[in-house]
Amino acid sequence: MKLIIKADDFGSTPGVTDGIAKGIVDGIVRDTSLLANSKTLDYAVKKAEEIGLLACGLHLTLTYGSPVLPASDLPSITTEEGKFYRNPSSIPKDYDVNEIEKEFRAQLAKFKETGLELTHLDSHHHVHALLNDEVVEVVMKIASEEGVPVRRQNDTHIPMMEKYGVRTTDYLDRRFGGNEEQSTLDHLIMILDEYKDKDCTLEVMTHPGFVDDELIEISSFTSPRETEVETLTSKAIQDYIKENAIELISFKAIKDQK
Repeated sequence: MKLIIKADDFGSTPGVTDGIAKGIVDGIVRDTSLLANSKTLDYAVKKAEEIGLLACGLHLTLTYGSPVLPASDLPSITTEEGKFYRNPSSIPKDYDVNEIEKEFRAQLAKFKETGLELTHLDSHHHVHALLNDEVVEVVMKIASEEGVPVRRQNDTHIPMMEKYGVRTTDYLDRRFGGNEEQSTLDHLIMILDEYKDKDCTLEVMTHPGFVDDELIEISSFTSPRETEVETLTSKAIQDYIKENAIELISFKAIKDQK
């Protein structure tokens, strides 16, 4: 089995960025995705340079912070305060797909300014997959233009991925993390045990991080992130990976497939 331990939310807060960095340096995290609209983007880019992270994904967002473009250009997807809505269900149903595409492309342009190589696309809160197929198609179109994979959200998107020649993993498992019980070593091993003997590529979505004031302000998902850091950097999980001949890869390996 080939395994991508992927950490979401790089750049969301300094503490989250530091937790992901620790997972990469001292643990089994092999890819992450950057929030290009983050207030602490410069900190994340500097941290990536410090740890030798040369490539990562873009965490497209419509539900974190403020847009890259002026909010006045995005009236259907921003609040009166000029920010994104906090969760996908709060986005008005009459959103303008053209506004979403413009903002996603602006986030991509911001990402490219960092100098990091793009490994893949995914989205914060899975927002693109929770809206309509037109938004999914926007992401597939951008991925095709950039020649990068997209996170496998569900099988209903596969025909559109095939239409645009976009690669993905064989499986995405979203059961790790979210609360203390599901962030433990035993829970992660339980997940991996289901796949370890398959000839497949699996992404396990993770959210490691250290709790800081910024995280407390923007999210209710806090302390389990620190438990994830402990699990993903533990000697026990690294021994399990070796003992079961699991190959750790990043999305770059899928991107570079011949």
